[in-house]
Amino acid sequence: MAQMNQFRARSIPIDSSLLFLQAERNHRSYAIYSKKLHEDVLIKPRRSDMSFWQRISGLQNETIDARVQVYLDNVGLGLVCKLGKQRLDWSLVTAMVERWRPKTHTFHLPIGEATVTLQDVQVLWGLPIEGEVVSGIWYETNDTDWIPLVVTYLGIAPEDIGDRGIRKGRILLSVLIAALAQNVGDTIESHQQRARVYILALMGGVLFSDSNAYDVPLSFLHTTIDLSPDRRISWGSAVLVGDVMVID
Repeated sequence: MAQMNQFRARSIPIDSSLLFLQAERNHRSYAIYSKKLHEDVLIKPRRSDMSFWQRISGLQNETIDARVQVYLDNVGLGLVCKLGKQRLDWSLVTAMVERWRPKTHTFHLPIGEATVTLQDVQVLWGLPIEGEVVSGIWYETNDTDWIPLVVTYLGIAPEDIGDRGIRKGRILLSVLIAALAQNVGDTIESHQQRARVYILALMGGVLFSDSNAYDVPLSFLHTTIDLSPDRRISWGSAVLVGDVMVID
């Protein structure tokens, strides 16, 4: 039998200058290698999707109303809701961030270079990668101009928005989460409005999360107006681009 070659991977790099975020011997990779890893050396990105998934789990039978789910499926975001809250390995996140190189948009690993591909996004999230691009601008310059649009397309009353619910063209995720606590109506319009609330909450808390963990741009609202199955949007492409920008 042919002898198999053994490969031994080390968390400590041969060239310590690659780990430029901390001084040599004080870098977290040495703590990992020596099994002295503590919570204070882990990167823990802020997550704004906790309250969203808590609201989902608080629903009867822990499912979204089927009359609303159909519209989420139409736009290609149904599977994301069904996947639910994802647990993150903070040690793995820390290790991957440290080995990301913005110049090449790749992870430098002991086995070579690797990066996140469009196929990864499609397989892991079930997002469509073909269709219209996620783009476009609405030219409302005053926050008050957004209120009638929010009322029409999201079904959220002005008193529920409050004085600071919309700021600089962004709506607070807490306003969207509070809307999910209300009973959905029996009309097609109310079902579509609830689906749009879910979509915006997903955008701000899961798909396009960034350092701002409190609100989501209302400019995304235009992508949710048409909820018919004939309109497909390449959510996967937008998520991939957004993830790379966040890492950089």
